[in-house]
Amino acid sequence: KVLATAQEVCRSALDALAVPDDGKHFSLLNPLGFARTEPVRTPLCASARSVIDMNGRAHPVQSLDDEGVFVVPELPAFSAREFTASAQEASDSGQVEVTDLNDCFRVETECGISYLQKDSGVIASHYDKALGRELIHHSEARRDSNVPVLSTDGMNLFQIVDRAPTLRSSWKMSDTLREEHLVRNARVQLVEQGPVFARFRVDHNFRSSHISEHILFYRTSPRIDFEATIDWQEAGGPDVGVPHLQVSFGGRMSRTRARSEGPFCV
Repeated sequence: KVLATAQEVCRSALDALAVPDDGKHFSLLNPLGFARTEPVRTPLCASARSVIDMNGRAHPVQSLDDEGVFVVPELPAFSAREFTASAQEASDSGQVEVTDLNDCFRVETECGISYLQKDSGVIASHYDKALGRELIHHSEARRDSNVPVLSTDGMNLFQIVDRAPTLRSSWKMSDTLREEHLVRNARVQLVEQGPVFARFRVDHNFRSSHISEHILFYRTSPRIDFEATIDWQEAGGPDVGVPHLQVSFGGRMSRTRARSEGPFCV
């Protein structure tokens, strides 16, 4: 009864704050205590090419699966904003710039420039335009090279670590027996390129397992999304150890801070 009452209170509050979602008109709420510029995914009518905010500004929309994707600039803390889906193209509808180089893709957005390795799916370089500096940690000065050397030289580097078995291998990590970095033989494809994002697919086949990953670079947001589907078929034992899969993001950052949408997350 308490849970049902709480759900009813939430529904009543949403009805008061938001316009009914009819596929064309909808509201976007920011329940957090800071302003956000974020990509938004929501079901929209098939003809939607932009969404228009309450100030009359049109934001380009790009389809992804069965949803529309757009970027909302500076949604204030604890606020709501109404949008209307439109079939008209937004005037600000350039594209994410992607250049196919010999060994990598160069991806340029309004916020940064990245180099995505073709043989590994590793982002070997990322220059942030707002900060005016490189964000990838490199173990040595290599201004003319985009090839990572160590595990910390790049972002989105998958690693397989075989550890010595223990009586509680699921809870306690033991000594490292072997470490393998997936830096070769990946398949990297540009899937789509549009006014909101460019999407790449990265496939890794290793041992008996497979990783299928999508990387999204947004034209007007510094955010990069990594979405991985992992078919893990590795078995451990006393002779081979306990295999672990991890991913490394070797960022060169100072005074970092984490933002969380969960009330009790660390």
